[in-house]
Formats: sequence, structure tokens, C-alpha cells
Amino acid sequence: MKIENIKFKAKRLDNGEWIIGNFVVMKIPALSKTTIGIVAAGSATLHEVDPSTVCQFTGLIDCDGKDIYEGDILAEKEYPVFEVGYIDCEFAAAYVGDDKFIFNLLALSKTCMVCGSKFDKKEGEE
Repeated sequence: MKIENIKFKAKRLDNGEWIIGNFVVMKIPALSKTTIGIVAAGSATLHEVDPSTVCQFTGLIDCDGKDIYEGDILAEKEYPVFEVGYIDCEFAAAYVGDDKFIFNLLALSKTCMVCGSKFDKKEGEE
């Protein structure tokens, strides 16, 4: 993957919406604070994000041409089946709810489509 293709997405703290761009960690010693955020392409504004939702772009697109990120849920024939993760220095997939990332993401990207993210589940859902 080319360096210019390295990007991240995360949920903004101010409105809960996804933002895509460059990942930034800013330490402010005077305030004893560390800010984690994303700066969208073509912008100079740092948007603070929920650190637990930060997802890296895999460098792959799904069968509909949509970018695939770590944490995305992939659907095969419209049924959510796989979750994207990062293990042993590579992106892979596991059945939703499983922690065994054994499926080849490159192969799945040709037949599956992104249908959401594990971070989009509503409160109270499994």
C-alpha cells in the first residue's frame, strides 16, 4: 500500500459520526492532556475521536468499490458474516462474534460488501 493510501476512520466525540483522514496523537504538556483525533483530507481541523473506535484502512475495497477498514462487518449475499481485524501483522476476517481471524481478506473483498462496523451496534445489542 502506498503511504498516501494510509488512512483511518473513527467516531467523533462531538457528534458520534464517522470521520476519515489522518490519525493524530497530540500531547499538551501544559494541560497534562493527550488528544487523539483525526484530520480529514483537505482540512486543518483536528476532530477528537473515541480512541476505541479508531480503524485503519486495509488497502482493499469490497465488491461494490467501498473501502474496507479494520472493524468493518462484511456481508455475503446481504447477510452479515465476517468481521475485519488485524492479527499477526496482517488484516484478516473472522465470523462475527468469533476471535479466530482465519479468513483471507483479499479473497473475501471480491465477493463481500461492507454493511457496517462493529462500532455501529446500538446500545444493548450483542
